[in-house]
Amino acid sequence: MATEALCKNNSDIFPLTRFASFASSPYLSCNKHAPIFAIGDSGTTDTLVRPSSSHLLSNITPCNSYRVSLPNGQVITATHRGTFAIPSTGIYLPSYIFPDTILQHNLLSFSRLCNLDCTVTLTSIDATVTHKGAVVLHGTKSASDTLWLVDLICKPSDPSPSVANLTIKLDTDADFVAFVHASFGSPPVATFLAAARAGWLDGYPRITATMISANQPNSVATAKGHLDQTRQRKKHRVPTRTAPLDLELDESPDLLDVTAANSVIVQTVPSSDFAHADSTGRFPVASRRGNQYILVFTWKGYVHYEPMPSRTASSYLAAYTRAWTFYSQFGPPPSFMRLDNETSELLESFAKERHFTIQYVPPGTHRANRAEREIRRSKNHLISILCSAHEAFPLLLWDEALPQAELTINHLRAYGPDPSICAYDGLHGQRYDFSAHPIAPFGTLVVVHDKPGARGTWDPHGDKGYYLGAALQHHKCWRTWIISTNSERISDTLAWFPAPFKLPGSSPYEMVTAALQDLTAALQLFSAGDHMSPTQNKYIRDTVLTATQSLHSVIQLYTSSQHPSAIPVPSPAIVTPPRSATVRPLRHLLLHPQTRF
Repeated sequence: MATEALCKNNSDIFPLTRFASFASSPYLSCNKHAPIFAIGDSGTTDTLVRPSSSHLLSNITPCNSYRVSLPNGQVITATHRGTFAIPSTGIYLPSYIFPDTILQHNLLSFSRLCNLDCTVTLTSIDATVTHKGAVVLHGTKSASDTLWLVDLICKPSDPSPSVANLTIKLDTDADFVAFVHASFGSPPVATFLAAARAGWLDGYPRITATMISANQPNSVATAKGHLDQTRQRKKHRVPTRTAPLDLELDESPDLLDVTAANSVIVQTVPSSDFAHADSTGRFPVASRRGNQYILVFTWKGYVHYEPMPSRTASSYLAAYTRAWTFYSQFGPPPSFMRLDNETSELLESFAKERHFTIQYVPPGTHRANRAEREIRRSKNHLISILCSAHEAFPLLLWDEALPQAELTINHLRAYGPDPSICAYDGLHGQRYDFSAHPIAPFGTLVVVHDKPGARGTWDPHGDKGYYLGAALQHHKCWRTWIISTNSERISDTLAWFPAPFKLPGSSPYEMVTAALQDLTAALQLFSAGDHMSPTQNKYIRDTVLTATQSLHSVIQLYTSSQHPSAIPVPSPAIVTPPRSATVRPLRHLLLHPQTRF
């Protein structure tokens, strides 16, 4: 049984929290509901649920007889029992609730689903549960991960509701576009919009070319990185006449005198076999790793960065070795490498070992090397990324931005062999999963959560730091820099402070909806306590239902396309407390949970 991955002290699997705010994840997979994930497992006999997800269950009753034995010898005990119903299927899964301190993930039983006439199909990137030919549950995973995460709320077969919205510019859309624009390194708006129109940003949740066009960002970081001298145009320009190409050839009899003695043999080489490389100038600040230069590679339209501490022969060799290893994992590497006239015996020996040919550009003709032009674009892109960071972000961490800079710039440029897709998708052979590995503006100020076992009772619950990028070897985790310890840490729970940007998912509607779900789940567990009489249990449930309906009426004033004055306000329903029992105020019960009736 794979339940050991759910244990609190397991360090290689990180907990998935609900998306009530960006502190859990900056993305929402549904329009109106945050996804609730469960790890799909064929080795467990029943479905295990955390209290934060218990609002998905019905018929919740106390239960302390269900125990689960973990592979490490630990035995965990459930607190409640309930039923998870899959809509429109008639399938009901027995489920057990475990405390959050023990259960870090929900666990969905694939074996139980199969026993109930469902079919579970697993691939390297997704999991599909079908019943009588219809898809009832769906999950995804990265090709490098080992666990399938199934969304318990969003089903692909659910029809999209018809809605009517006012055609006005929403500040929330503008804030969202500004946040995504900064996450992609604050590129020029024209480049950002062109990438969206080409479909290269379709993997990013919610963002569209129409939204960008209607809410074009105006970023200071973009100007700092991409502002160029305005071209001075003359009013009267007389075009210069150049001789046609055939006349120039006529004046060169040597070129036309082709005989057997001086014939030229031409070999055609595909452009995809050529890679270009060049190094930037020295960065003003040496990084904490000692890097001061960037070796820029471009092949098939894909740009790759390798930091270097110096421009010595050994540094060049180490950078070329890493780059060759990187390109080799996507198929045969390039056959030709076009460089400037800077070389060494070590590099030429390396070329012979790896069986590629070095071609040097003509002296003084640097534009023949495509990497020369890419250096300018890459420097502008990196400057914009660093200017989007927090004002106190330490510049000695500049080379930590290179992975996200490479990811984002290759989403904004075409792939050489197939310009219809972006360079990242073309080289990797698949789209980047922004839901599994979300990104944010580099250098954002964050508070990194400290796990309860690693802090004292009265210690703060987190440490201040900076966001460095997505942790690609983990699911929904981020690399961070902790200010107090001057060290890097990977965490799955962050509090974000991306001034001057606003977090996606922080609209009043979404915050109130998430709070209602949390409150309803907590009160349902409270009413199911063994010290409650049936009358008191029914009173609490009826009161919660009435209050929830009233609050949803308030939310409708915010979400409806009608004018608020045109929406009727219902009269609040009055629930009479039961006469047969003394019901204490809810506030007293929450403050004194040990009070018994």
